[in-house]
Amino acid sequence: MFSDEKRQFTVFSDWDNLVYMDSECKIILPLQTSALFNALPKLTTADDKKVTDASAVFSKKVDVLARLLYDSGKFRKKHQNKS
Repeated sequence: MFSDEKRQFTVFSDWDNLVYMDSECKIILPLQTSALFNALPKLTTADDKKVTDASAVFSKKVDVLARLLYDSGKFRKKHQNKS
Protein backbone atom coordinates (compact mmCIF):
# COMPACT_ATOMS: atom_id res chain seq x y z
CA MET A 1 0.00 0.00 0.00
CA PHE A 2 2.84 2.40 0.76
CA SER A 3 5.19 1.10 -1.90
CA ASP A 4 6.23 3.04 -4.98
CA GLU A 5 5.37 -0.07 -6.99
CA LYS A 6 2.03 0.19 -8.79
CA ARG A 7 -0.09 -2.93 -8.75
CA GLN A 8 -2.11 -3.97 -11.74
CA PHE A 9 -4.93 -5.32 -9.56
CA THR A 10 -7.03 -4.61 -6.49
CA VAL A 11 -8.07 -6.99 -3.72
CA PHE A 12 -11.29 -6.77 -1.73
CA SER A 13 -12.26 -9.05 1.09
CA ASP A 14 -14.88 -9.90 3.65
CA TRP A 15 -14.92 -12.79 6.12
CA ASP A 16 -16.04 -15.30 3.49
CA ASN A 17 -14.53 -14.22 0.18
CA LEU A 18 -11.45 -12.73 -1.39
CA VAL A 19 -12.01 -10.75 -4.58
CA TYR A 20 -9.27 -10.19 -7.14
CA MET A 21 -10.02 -7.50 -9.74
CA ASP A 22 -8.02 -6.05 -12.58
CA SER A 23 -8.87 -4.37 -15.87
CA GLU A 24 -9.64 -7.76 -17.43
CA CYS A 25 -11.59 -9.71 -14.83
CA LYS A 26 -13.08 -10.13 -11.38
CA ILE A 27 -12.53 -13.39 -9.49
CA ILE A 28 -14.34 -14.18 -6.25
CA LEU A 29 -12.57 -16.84 -4.19
CA PRO A 30 -14.21 -18.40 -1.15
CA LEU A 31 -12.00 -18.28 1.94
CA GLN A 32 -13.54 -21.18 3.83
CA THR A 33 -11.51 -24.33 3.17
CA SER A 34 -14.57 -26.47 2.54
CA ALA A 35 -15.89 -23.98 0.00
CA LEU A 36 -12.58 -23.92 -1.87
CA PHE A 37 -12.89 -27.62 -2.62
CA ASN A 38 -16.64 -27.71 -3.23
CA ALA A 39 -17.23 -24.62 -5.35
CA LEU A 40 -15.47 -23.03 -8.25
CA PRO A 41 -14.35 -19.42 -7.97
CA LYS A 42 -16.77 -16.98 -9.59
CA LEU A 43 -15.28 -15.35 -12.66
CA THR A 44 -16.62 -12.42 -14.68
CA THR A 45 -15.18 -9.63 -16.73
CA ALA A 46 -14.34 -6.48 -14.79
CA ASP A 47 -17.78 -5.13 -15.69
CA ASP A 48 -19.63 -8.32 -14.62
CA LYS A 49 -20.12 -9.92 -18.02
CA LYS A 50 -19.63 -13.61 -18.74
CA VAL A 51 -16.06 -14.73 -19.54
CA THR A 52 -15.86 -16.83 -22.70
CA ASP A 53 -12.58 -18.63 -21.93
CA ALA A 54 -12.29 -19.11 -18.17
CA SER A 55 -9.36 -21.55 -18.51
CA ALA A 56 -7.24 -18.94 -20.27
CA VAL A 57 -8.00 -16.32 -17.61
CA PHE A 58 -7.25 -18.65 -14.70
CA SER A 59 -4.02 -19.87 -16.28
CA LYS A 60 -2.82 -16.26 -16.58
CA LYS A 61 -3.80 -15.44 -12.99
CA VAL A 62 -2.87 -18.66 -11.17
CA ASP A 63 0.36 -17.34 -9.63
CA VAL A 64 -1.14 -14.16 -8.22
CA LEU A 65 -4.26 -15.99 -6.98
CA ALA A 66 -2.14 -18.61 -5.23
CA ARG A 67 -0.12 -15.85 -3.55
CA LEU A 68 -3.28 -14.03 -2.44
CA LEU A 69 -4.73 -17.19 -0.89
CA TYR A 70 -1.43 -17.97 0.82
CA ASP A 71 -1.13 -14.44 2.24
CA SER A 72 -4.76 -14.35 3.35
CA GLY A 73 -4.24 -17.67 5.15
CA LYS A 74 -1.27 -16.23 7.03
CA PHE A 75 -3.30 -13.15 7.96
CA ARG A 76 -6.30 -15.16 9.16
CA LYS A 77 -4.12 -17.55 11.16
CA LYS A 78 -2.29 -14.68 12.84
CA HIS A 79 -5.52 -12.95 13.83
CA GLN A 80 -7.29 -16.14 14.95
CA ASN A 81 -4.42 -16.85 17.34
CA LYS A 82 -4.98 -13.46 19.02
CA SER A 83 -8.52 -14.37 20.09
